[in-house]
Amino acid sequence: MKVTLGELLDSIVRRRAALLNDYSEYDLHQLRVSVRRLRSLLRFEDLPTAWQLRREWGFLISHTNPARDWDTLAERLDALPEDQQPVALMQAVEERRDKVWKDALRSLRNAQWEDSAQRMREYIDQTLDSERKPPDPTVLIEEARTRVNQAWERAQAEGDTRSWHKLRTAFKDLRYNLEALPPGSVDEPVALCERMQDLLGVWHDSLMHRELLQDIARSIPADERSAREAIANLDTELFAQSMRCLKEARHVMAARAQLVERRQPDGS
Repeated sequence: MKVTLGELLDSIVRRRAALLNDYSEYDLHQLRVSVRRLRSLLRFEDLPTAWQLRREWGFLISHTNPARDWDTLAERLDALPEDQQPVALMQAVEERRDKVWKDALRSLRNAQWEDSAQRMREYIDQTLDSERKPPDPTVLIEEARTRVNQAWERAQAEGDTRSWHKLRTAFKDLRYNLEALPPGSVDEPVALCERMQDLLGVWHDSLMHRELLQDIARSIPADERSAREAIANLDTELFAQSMRCLKEARHVMAARAQLVERRQPDGS
């Protein structure tokens, strides 16, 4: 655990330095992944300091959410044929993207990043060097699996955006904890986590991109018909994509449940 947390912290420090030197969508994404992985591991530390650090990292990285959303929307639009990229729409996206980039860089310059990194380093070097018994990997995995199962039941019962988002987060935590353990130490399919994370990630992006496009639509002049039509078409496609992802996610979970049932001994 100590080595993994140390490597993640080093990655966070490097990615932040790279972003402050020259903004890059790739570096921002990698920074966010490292913070998510670090927070997932801290979830299972039972000390108040770990929970405080987890909250701090969550607060800091949350300020980069808009930049990531606009980056992925711009990437989606860039992949469209040129005749589906009206100038007014592309300009509007670039203007908003430039603004959130500046906001993200402003938040990354906050001295709290250095403070949290220093406290994290002290936690790794001092607390994890103590004689306390390390967490039992099987217990950590079981806790993460329990959260997935609970989140899945909630998503099935409620079916709202918040419950599906909780399921997505739960699968991330389970996957990151599995990948932090030695190979073969647990019998849990990482591939399932990756598949569900991919499906729910596309679902989440579809929702966010629809919101961003609706915001742009309010500022597009009525006479920019090509831009307004492109937004309407994208909105339809994004809605359909989000529904397909949820449908596939249900199929994946149903297949998993059937597989587990088949593995149960007779009479269980």
